[in-house]
Amino acid sequence: RASINNQIRGRVILLDMKTGRRQDNQLIALDVRRQGAIAWSSRDNPELADAFFLGAPLPLADQLFATIEVFGEIRLVVLKAETGEILWSQQLAHIEPNQLVLAGGASASPAFHDGVLVCPTGAGALVGVDMATRSLLWGYQYGRTTSRRRHPNLIVSGHFGAAPADHWADSGLTLSDGRVIFTPPEG
Repeated sequence: RASINNQIRGRVILLDMKTGRRQDNQLIALDVRRQGAIAWSSRDNPELADAFFLGAPLPLADQLFATIEVFGEIRLVVLKAETGEILWSQQLAHIEPNQLVLAGGASASPAFHDGVLVCPTGAGALVGVDMATRSLLWGYQYGRTTSRRRHPNLIVSGHFGAAPADHWADSGLTLSDGRVIFTPPEG
């Protein structure tokens, strides 16, 4: 059982990925004040019942920002940390069957800097969301070839199409000074 946690306002948020199978992926909030009793689960919310969480949520200002895949659509969902209620969501990408790639247990968790939430999709693209307007700011698709595309504010590292055992151990995002550094899990 692999789980990732964050703590926000007396809640420990776990992404429970028992076997990595779709039906075992859920977000759970444990109440610290009640000795770890379950406060809520994503499975309790009908809007999230079929969602596959691509990584641990990012806690910001009493909210949880998570990327999910549901019925071939990659979405950013913003949850109220206290209850797990969806506050808003934004479509990021549409994928074909078997297009989602999260190698070696890697995750696609969002990162935040200077009003921009950067969301990896797990499907060969990064998307920037303007938090002030809740709208898509930019998108960057990196192919699964050996060629490297140049973009002034994005550094993508890796040899795409590498063998499954050959992947980056950390696929997290680094945001600094208006730049994104990213090592794709499939690279």
